[in-house]
Amino acid sequence: MRNVPFTLITLLLYSCILFRENGIDVNITNTTEQSITNIVVKTSENTNSLVIERLGPKESISGFLKMTHAKTDGSYVVLYNKASGQTIETVGGYYSNGISFLELMRIEIQQDTALIHFTEKP
Repeated sequence: MRNVPFTLITLLLYSCILFRENGIDVNITNTTEQSITNIVVKTSENTNSLVIERLGPKESISGFLKMTHAKTDGSYVVLYNKASGQTIETVGGYYSNGISFLELMRIEIQQDTALIHFTEKP
């Protein structure tokens, strides 16, 4: 009888994990003095993507990259257009069998590159 509360709490926590949608939270920060357009964060399988039309200078935005159709191992791809019209592509991270290892992808767009950091949610 003493194990009943422990068992109920364990089942409750496990059920929350089962109902969590497959994917990764994304936070994008534009540290430049120019607007960035046509931002696409996607899986290397090209099955799912998060699209953001415009991100102004010194702005941040958050979204969720669903990975419902990702089935194999792959990486994350970030594409965006600079104000000059140049398209930048950065690849980073890793997922396995269509499942992300971490919960949060932070993308920092700098003048000449994009840095991608992966962390657990704070």
